[in-house]
Amino acid sequence: MATRTESSPEQWQALRNAPQLVALATATAGDSGLFGRLSEGMSMASTVAEALRGRQPLLKEIFGKDEMRAEQLPGRRLSPRISARR
Repeated sequence: MATRTESSPEQWQALRNAPQLVALATATAGDSGLFGRLSEGMSMASTVAEALRGRQPLLKEIFGKDEMRAEQLPGRRLSPRISARR
């Protein structure tokens, strides 16, 4: 089983970001309306909770609190720039 220590920083970033990118792509791909998007969001939250309760060390590491925060940082850094343009 792959772990963070066995991955380069670039590989780890790709592994860490993949679930969120897939969830985002899935939620925005279809024309399912508000309730469909809410359902997709709940599905992602359920997947994260299940991964944290499971036995897969890689998934626990990917969905750990520190990794989830690290994955969100690039978007948060962009937010002030986007808001300033409006």
